[in-house]
Amino acid sequence: MKYKIRKDLSVEFKGIKLYRIERLSDRSIGGYVESESNLSQKGNCWVGGDAKVYGKARVFDDARVFDDARVFGDARVFGESWVYGNAKVLDYARVFDDAKVLDYARVYGNAKVYGCGFVYNNGLVYGNAEVYGNSWVYNDAEIYGDVEIYGNAQICGKARICGNSKIKSRKECYVFHCESYPITVTPQNVSIGCQNKTHGEWLEVTKKQAIEMGLDENLYETYRDLVKIGIKIVTNS
Repeated sequence: MKYKIRKDLSVEFKGIKLYRIERLSDRSIGGYVESESNLSQKGNCWVGGDAKVYGKARVFDDARVFDDARVFGDARVFGESWVYGNAKVLDYARVFDDAKVLDYARVYGNAKVYGCGFVYNNGLVYGNAEVYGNSWVYNDAEIYGDVEIYGNAQICGKARICGNSKIKSRKECYVFHCESYPITVTPQNVSIGCQNKTHGEWLEVTKKQAIEMGLDENLYETYRDLVKIGIKIVTNS
């Protein structure tokens, strides 16, 4: 055994009783777990600071969860990955290899962050999305659906990518910051607000249809022009 649960150092959190852990080798106090099943007794994995791991979540191998981070649900954090800051990993999400999830980032659903994937500064990754390679998701970017972000891609600036997009470089995602909704263009799709369509589908959208989607009728031509420009940029056409 490398740690013990301190029953005398407990807190009630969202109706769940959590306990501090104590490292046996130096008697240092760590973060909170609900039970020993949340943190492996093997490897160098650790929960530190005021971090909380509970539910059926597990931290193992050499992974670290610290600061005010939370790992819960059926989530798994393993390998040499780190989850810290105010980050949350929940549901059936997986964070592993050398991945980092920090700040106020959220990884949930069946999402995976691995390799040297980096999610931070309010980045959201959920659904069946995967972030891996040396890719980054940050600055309010939102990745979901069956999207794959990999290679050296950097997705940021309120970008919203969904569907089945696959982004492997910085050049394959372009975001226009408009008054009402950001426009995110990838090699496969275009997202305006919560509307996601293929390139061809967006170019066929009429003004009436755009208004029914909630888009500003006065910006219809602007949206069309920006979509065309974005498509040229990401497809090098």
